[in-house]
Amino acid sequence: MESIEMPAEKTVASAGDHRPCRVLLVEDNEVNVMVATELLGLASRKVGMAIEIVIARSARDARAMWVDSNPSLVVLDVNLPDGRGDEKAH
Repeated sequence: MESIEMPAEKTVASAGDHRPCRVLLVEDNEVNVMVATELLGLASRKVGMAIEIVIARSARDARAMWVDSNPSLVVLDVNLPDGRGDEKAH
């Protein structure tokens, strides 16, 4: 299977001068990252809100990005290689 590289941060849509909603996507599977990014992009265009997606590939990365990125929303995989996402959320 071909590996697809996703940028660490991706702005999916922009809406005027409003500050974008920052989403922390915690997912290790490339296909799931692409699907989630597309769905979040569709939702942002539907409501007319800019979003910025910050992608973490592990629970360890997510903890660091949580502090650095101050997300408005976290989309968390519950089956991460370095621990269950639902357990890490506590």
